[in-house]
Amino acid sequence: MITPKLNEDELGLVEILRHPVWCSEFLRNVDIPKGEDPWILTDYQIEMLCDHNKYVCLACGRAVGKSEMLLDKNSWYLVNNFFSHDPVSIITPNRVHLEPLFSKLRRWLQTHSFLSQYVTRHSINSAVFNIRAKNNYQLDCRIAGTSGTGANVIGLHTPVIMLDEGGYFPWGTFKELLPTHNTWQRGAQMFISGVPTGQRENNVLYFADVVDPNFTHFNIPQQRNPRYAPADEVRNRKQFGGTESEDYIHLVLGRHGAPVYALFDRAKMLISSYDVFVSKIYGIKLKANPTLLVDVLRLLPLKPRGARVAIGIDLGYSEPTVISILRRGDNTPWRFMARLVLTQVPYPQQERFIAQLDLRYNPVFIGIDAGGPGKVVIQHLVNEKKYDHIYTKVWSADFSANIEVGYDQDGNVLKEKAKVYATQRLQQLTNTHQIMYSSADDDVITELERTTYTRSPSGNIIYKTMGLRGGKHGDDHNVASLLAFVLASHYKYDSKLLRRRRGTLWASKFM
Repeated sequence: MITPKLNEDELGLVEILRHPVWCSEFLRNVDIPKGEDPWILTDYQIEMLCDHNKYVCLACGRAVGKSEMLLDKNSWYLVNNFFSHDPVSIITPNRVHLEPLFSKLRRWLQTHSFLSQYVTRHSINSAVFNIRAKNNYQLDCRIAGTSGTGANVIGLHTPVIMLDEGGYFPWGTFKELLPTHNTWQRGAQMFISGVPTGQRENNVLYFADVVDPNFTHFNIPQQRNPRYAPADEVRNRKQFGGTESEDYIHLVLGRHGAPVYALFDRAKMLISSYDVFVSKIYGIKLKANPTLLVDVLRLLPLKPRGARVAIGIDLGYSEPTVISILRRGDNTPWRFMARLVLTQVPYPQQERFIAQLDLRYNPVFIGIDAGGPGKVVIQHLVNEKKYDHIYTKVWSADFSANIEVGYDQDGNVLKEKAKVYATQRLQQLTNTHQIMYSSADDDVITELERTTYTRSPSGNIIYKTMGLRGGKHGDDHNVASLLAFVLASHYKYDSKLLRRRRGTLWASKFM
């Protein structure tokens, strides 16, 4: 068989394609519009691409080009097909993290004048996030999912693992993922990329960046990105509350900062498969259909015979109102009956709706977050005659107040911040399986998992719910409704018990 020799230009192209940096810059500049500056990799992206250590950790600030580097590395693997019989794998915590990466790679393969030669219209399967090129290159993308186990990575065997958003990756899934890495293959690599969250215990990114000595480390702040302008620095300082704030330290500087601890662990929760009625009601739809709230009331599940019902409410208007309705029987845990989310619904309508929920379920108590609009709504429900049936059941959950939590041996009152007590009490109820969560309503469970605490220099506990991609501005309305439920339970039951115990204590001192 006669094999034609390559000419000089063809040999030069081969050399370019075999080099990770030259290949990346070549591919990014092939279709660059006329008049635009050529794409040039940053110095740290070049170092990342040329790092052939078996384990590489990219614990950096947000928007420094980590994901772009991973896409460039993937394109280099695709063109050269170093692993003809095994797939390259991208793995993220959830679908929301994977879709931007896969969509960009898919769009590139479909429109790029050079890379499009490697795929057919059947090469890309967006339903399962899989790519199989003409040269037998395979990309197998997975998500860790919400189970906290390795179910989604079982059966994966790959020499290259690119794990993105490592700060949010479930530890249990990571442990199951490690044996699927074919470390014995030549060129095998594991990349763990992400933005620090401050968490230490069972945190994949912290483990790779600080604990495991086998990883090489890249800790790049946003300021090293040549596209980072002075205006971006001004915006970040204003948005994150200065350079000393934890969000600035994590998202801009890419450092782990002060220790942050998770409050809720899915592995310790009692989770069962049962139906929860979930309804999202928007004010704009309510204007078009004034009977919408009445229709929702009719659809709500009936109260089981002999069950006790309780309601926790976090009120809002632009920010949604969340109403959590729970029930329990004798010697059974609390379980969710319904979760209602009202967005931009006027407060008078919310008041009437809460009163109708009381008539329907006759709850033992209703806890309402007294922050912001809660004070006014609570006053209306308690004082207006038309709500006479409800006023004895409404408890104001003022999380900024101090509450009585016990007495010392001399009968002196022991007090604690209501927010601290309610959060610790919710954690206790969860860990002791006195609340049963539903696998059918995962929004509540994932929000609990994103709830963390840290301590200020003065020793005060600070709680926050992290967003899906970092920062302290994640939605916490489901958790807030549960905290209102917990605090109302304390006022109704525990406070009375504490008062009786104090009376017994004082009587015993004079007997």
